[in-house]
Amino acid sequence: MSFEFYLPELGEGITSGTVIALSYEPGDKVSKDDSILELETDKAAMGIPSPIDGTLVKYCVEEGADIKIGDLLAVFEETLATPYSETSIDVPGIRPEADPETNSEDLSMMDTAVIDSLEETNLVEVYLPELGEGIIGGAVISLYVKEGDDILEGDPLVELETDKAAMSIPSPMSGKVITMNVADGQEIKIGDLIGTIESSGISLSSHENKGEVTVYEVAEIEIADEGDFNSAETQESPVSEKAKHRDFTTPILDDTKKVVRAGPATRKFARELGIDLSLVVGSKRNGRIDVPDLKSYVKQNLNKSTMGSAAGNIVNVSRPLPDFSKFGPINREPLSKIRKIVSERMSSNWNTIPHVFQFQDIDITGITGLQKKFGSEFKEKGSTASPTNFFIKAMVNCLQEFPKFNSSIDLASGELILKEYFNIGVAVDTPAGLIVPVLKGVDNMSIFEIGKNLRDIAKRGRDRKIMPDEMTGASMTLSNLGGIGGTQFTPIVNLPEVAILGIARSQMKPVFINNEFVARNIVTICLSYDHRVIDGADAARYVVKFKDLIENYEKTLMGVV
Repeated sequence: MSFEFYLPELGEGITSGTVIALSYEPGDKVSKDDSILELETDKAAMGIPSPIDGTLVKYCVEEGADIKIGDLLAVFEETLATPYSETSIDVPGIRPEADPETNSEDLSMMDTAVIDSLEETNLVEVYLPELGEGIIGGAVISLYVKEGDDILEGDPLVELETDKAAMSIPSPMSGKVITMNVADGQEIKIGDLIGTIESSGISLSSHENKGEVTVYEVAEIEIADEGDFNSAETQESPVSEKAKHRDFTTPILDDTKKVVRAGPATRKFARELGIDLSLVVGSKRNGRIDVPDLKSYVKQNLNKSTMGSAAGNIVNVSRPLPDFSKFGPINREPLSKIRKIVSERMSSNWNTIPHVFQFQDIDITGITGLQKKFGSEFKEKGSTASPTNFFIKAMVNCLQEFPKFNSSIDLASGELILKEYFNIGVAVDTPAGLIVPVLKGVDNMSIFEIGKNLRDIAKRGRDRKIMPDEMTGASMTLSNLGGIGGTQFTPIVNLPEVAILGIARSQMKPVFINNEFVARNIVTICLSYDHRVIDGADAARYVVKFKDLIENYEKTLMGVV
């Protein structure tokens, strides 16, 4: 019996991809779950498995073709395993061709047999999925279940601490936990096996929901040798001499946008080395780049220049510490993963960015009085009248007037990237360490909405329920220590941003107004900025504008609610 195989659902947000390799030739025998082609999407490269055992009759796509969900991929001749193999029941992604010799009575019998077999219990291996941009793994800090426990779909299996946050990994289905393949403290990466769950199988209702495929594991994890560049076993890629000697700091620009084809492991390796993949010529089919291409590229350029991402970094040489126990009792506590990452990044940011600090005193007497006047109105809308809401709104207004503060510097291309979105990162103190969730689209939020969304994202951050994509994409960051203490501090810019605003604790001070001193609530702000991008004059204009917005909030901020 012939089957037409169509591209099934691939996962949330994935609707299409590019065929980068065909795995078989027409006439080849194919086993169920064997990868028949490799597809590159905007999230990963993955193999598309065969849904049946059989013989490949023909491919209906070719390498390099862009395809979308529902497109015809291939035609198979199925290998008959049982008398009931040829059924009228649709398997997701498969459309059987009509068999004129099969009558309706036979089909009814076949339906019952197949459905009964589908309802039998089955084991599903759960692997660590993609977690977000730049996150490749983490440390297991808590196991929520043990072998033999019953679990519902969406319940947490383990708690994972990554370099950005602690997060729970949910179960993709309901069932019983058969094995747990990870332990507390274990470092795991994308594609590692977490455990095995015994599911109750596929019900008739879910079976009738045709065309849907639930993905429980990463489709394909590319294994790469990231060994010594100078290894004798490393083979140089067969690329042109012009491409081999392309300089790190001199990009070769094309009139058209270059599509970079590379697997997840290759992209990860490139990020670690600071290599712009658009500068590398791939040796594989359709210009696909692999790890040996990166090694060849580095070897050819190593003596010419240093990589852009390493510019300005200072290697910290640890000095031996004294034996502190000679001076009294001591305890040793291991650093959390978040603390280690924060330490590394803050050191790198401080060494890379030429910081300048601009201070400004601001009268916040007006906005701090709003809690008494309009506290109940804010509360009805699920918000608060916190001064932080007004600080965030004022930051966005300043970013709109001074676009350089909403930019990132690209040293490799010698360009300034000006962003047209307005997302504000807000530093949140948690028991596990500092995290920076991001409020996105703040320019479209009212004061009430800012307060509501900020309270929600801060609470989830402290409860370790924040998602990785909620901590990326900030235009600029706000660090407000006013609720804790301190009259002044100088925050460190968070790369790739070019500025950060620090708010200290306010104080009642005498201010000379209309020929007399009056008590006013004054706060000192500090604008830290990257002097490679922002001049002192622009920074001064920024804080003056910010001061005007806060002190005249009724006509500047409340007026745009």
